[in-house]
Amino acid sequence: MSTPVRQNCAVPGIVISDKRLDIQGLRALAVALVVIFHLWPKTLPGGFIGVDIFFVISGYLITAHLLREVDRTGTVSVTRFWARRIRRLLPASFLVVAVCVLLAFTVMPRAVLTQNLQEIAASAGYFVNWLLAFNAVDYLAADNADSLVQHYWSLSVEEQFYLVWPLLIIAAGFLAAKVFKTNRRVVIGIALGLVFAASLAYSIVETHLNQPFAYFITPTRAWEFAAGGLIVFLPVLVARTRAVQVIRISASWVAVALIIASAFLLDAESPFPGSIALVPVLGVAYLIWSGDEDAVWSPQFVSHSGPIQLIGDTSYAIYLWHWPLIIVTPYVLHHGIGFGTGVAIVIATVILSIATKYLVEDPVRLATGTLSKRWPAYSFMASGMLVLFGVTAVTGGLQVAQLRSFTERIEALAADPSSCFGAYAILNGCDDPYVPTDTVDVEYAIGDKWLVVRQQDPPCTLTAWPPANSQSAICALATDENAADTVLVVGDSHAQAITPAIALAGAHPGGWQTLGFIMPGCSGFSSYDLKASHGSKSWSCIAWTEQLWPAIIDAEPDLVVIALRTMHNWRITSESLTERIELLERNDIDVVAIDDPPEMPEGRSGPQCAEAVTVAPDACEFPAPEFDDPLLAAAAATDTPVISFDDIICRDSECHALIGGVVVYFDGHHLSQTFAATLAPRLTEEIGARLASRRQTAAW
Repeated sequence: MSTPVRQNCAVPGIVISDKRLDIQGLRALAVALVVIFHLWPKTLPGGFIGVDIFFVISGYLITAHLLREVDRTGTVSVTRFWARRIRRLLPASFLVVAVCVLLAFTVMPRAVLTQNLQEIAASAGYFVNWLLAFNAVDYLAADNADSLVQHYWSLSVEEQFYLVWPLLIIAAGFLAAKVFKTNRRVVIGIALGLVFAASLAYSIVETHLNQPFAYFITPTRAWEFAAGGLIVFLPVLVARTRAVQVIRISASWVAVALIIASAFLLDAESPFPGSIALVPVLGVAYLIWSGDEDAVWSPQFVSHSGPIQLIGDTSYAIYLWHWPLIIVTPYVLHHGIGFGTGVAIVIATVILSIATKYLVEDPVRLATGTLSKRWPAYSFMASGMLVLFGVTAVTGGLQVAQLRSFTERIEALAADPSSCFGAYAILNGCDDPYVPTDTVDVEYAIGDKWLVVRQQDPPCTLTAWPPANSQSAICALATDENAADTVLVVGDSHAQAITPAIALAGAHPGGWQTLGFIMPGCSGFSSYDLKASHGSKSWSCIAWTEQLWPAIIDAEPDLVVIALRTMHNWRITSESLTERIELLERNDIDVVAIDDPPEMPEGRSGPQCAEAVTVAPDACEFPAPEFDDPLLAAAAATDTPVISFDDIICRDSECHALIGGVVVYFDGHHLSQTFAATLAPRLTEEIGARLASRRQTAAW
């Protein structure tokens, strides 16, 4: 790499260079924050702001580049601009994605293969940020393991920025020339200002309403690019006197302090990227506006050192490589990442990044002749995307076909209560109920979730019952419209996991109609302090809870089944549960509580244990958790019958996540749909007895 020519001006503090060394220093800072955060999140809990630094830098550099072209030609050649971006970014990006495909098949466990392939395909098309955003608010996908390419979300945001930004500038330039008859820069500047204001306002609102979704989507980040772009329209900050230079450099240190403080003080619970993101963004914006500086006591001078410049020059490759190395290392070494392992990952990342820059990035970016033309760039992009899409699509298609055939077999087994399949193995006293069989499939176990009731018409219908954005659900699972009794299941996602089994249990002559009033992540029994609650989930749960109980009373069910997550649920108290049970009883509604199935230890899941059980026979065993269950306490206080599955899942204080050839949980605490279906005989017996007792009492 050639060293840029640097010339000191007569005016102190101003540096003329063919390369902004200070910006390379900011890139080095940004990638260092991200890498440290990913390796040691407790040390630097807000290191994710490194991504925002990159966004501001990109906004500044790209806007400056496009405005120079507008000044020179009156417009922007979008095809030439996009071709340059392709040559600059895609070779290294596609290389790392290709390596991730290989790692997904050879190193990563099968339990996460489908998720990795989906996100790899989305990364190849640069829309993985939207996939992650929707998964973040999907209760079933919120606990997805980190994939090999999850970090590509920010690259997707950048690529979408590169796609839209030149079109915005062209449109603003056209309006200036043809409509307003004024200077192009004025209208372009106004357009960027409007983007900044609108995007920031939306970011603040959406972050308050739905922070996980807001974090990944492009509209909540556009203002950060606009902040960088608006710097181009500001007058150059020139220190014409030594006093002004001192003030400028002092302000630069303040800006650096704001960035570093944000990295230490923010964390995963911060309402980011709302208004709090202004702190690091404005700090970066000031440093870019301030310009480079040769004074030895300035932060800019610190960034001129060779090692920092090297990190800045390779920051893109460092960002690409560090994350997949972090993800695969525990699977290769079979233990977590300690300090020594983390340092080794950093060293490996730097080596790979330097090699990528000089062997992949620079040869393509600096190519001359045919390779510098537009059509080879677009051809490379199209072929690369097609290959990556093709690999993931073909592989995914084969898996879907295999799972379809496997599913038909599983459904047939689940329909035979006299077998030794799933919970039937315990209920029927079968031998060796915990031995893995050929009915155990990891991919099937991951997708063995609720929502679709096996052989059930109609399935659980999700509705936008108020509040509209709450993911609440009314499940109408009637198997017999003429059923004499109505059973209503109320609770959170644990209720949703058992509701189809309750419907299946009632699907017989003289059975019952099953309804479900359910909101994942919200039991409907919570006691909230409105002022202390914050975030969309809390507020939507409050609204759901307030409207839920009048709706239950109006539905006039014969029996309410309470099922909810009681372990690790600080919002639930025995007092609030007792109050609600007594409310139902006063309205002549019988109540049954379901003892929440024991949860696996944190970090363990049913599919993971199923993958390991063939080599580690005890992989699916775990000690029965001990805790004060508020639902059981409320049931005891109100003489409410309790349906428990502990005698099925646990034996002698040891619980099992693999029973009768069925994975009990599709994660670490939600019952799989197949295993829940095999609990139907127990539910038929217990709920049927309660309904019969109610009818007998009414007859008296």
